[in-house]
Amino acid sequence: MKRKKCISCKCRKVTEAFSKDRQNADGLRHYCRDCVSKRYSKTDKYRKRRLDYYKAHKQQYKDYYKRNRNYHTQKSYEWAALNPEKVKTASRKMIEKYKIQRPGMSAHNTRLSELRRHKTRSNCVPKWLTKDQLKTMEQIYAFRAIQQMESPVLLHVDHIIPIHGTEVCGLHVPWNLQIITASDNCKKSNKIL
Repeated sequence: MKRKKCISCKCRKVTEAFSKDRQNADGLRHYCRDCVSKRYSKTDKYRKRRLDYYKAHKQQYKDYYKRNRNYHTQKSYEWAALNPEKVKTASRKMIEKYKIQRPGMSAHNTRLSELRRHKTRSNCVPKWLTKDQLKTMEQIYAFRAIQQMESPVLLHVDHIIPIHGTEVCGLHVPWNLQIITASDNCKKSNKIL
């Protein structure tokens, strides 16, 4: 019978005492099954202790968040502005998660409609726009993010002439953008006011 030494308990044991691991040359884990179960039991104890601590202090966490909500919101916006690729990746992962876990659910459909709207918006950007005009549009969205940090009301960047209008369709250009409250934007919908 072949034997192997466990790197944790330093005991030489038969190979059946080790789990399989294709990444190692001999095809077995470095730790024996006894040592692995001890490790997991310690981890489970730690998780349980941490969960008990969280339950005991749950209200304190909620109160802290309420007191510092603007600070955390501002930090989130700043991080998102500095890491647009990570935000896109996270959005894609969330969509994949919804596709697998919740087929046909409203959150999934809402997210897909947001993506369709974004794709349509990107198709409505004319090719003749200059780099300065594209930069101006980015500045409008950045300005909205800055205003949002200071405003208690949710703000949207709205198209004056809607992209999905019933009578006429506008373009995604700087002179067709305005910053308005979310409630006004929802009331306006796809109409020209």
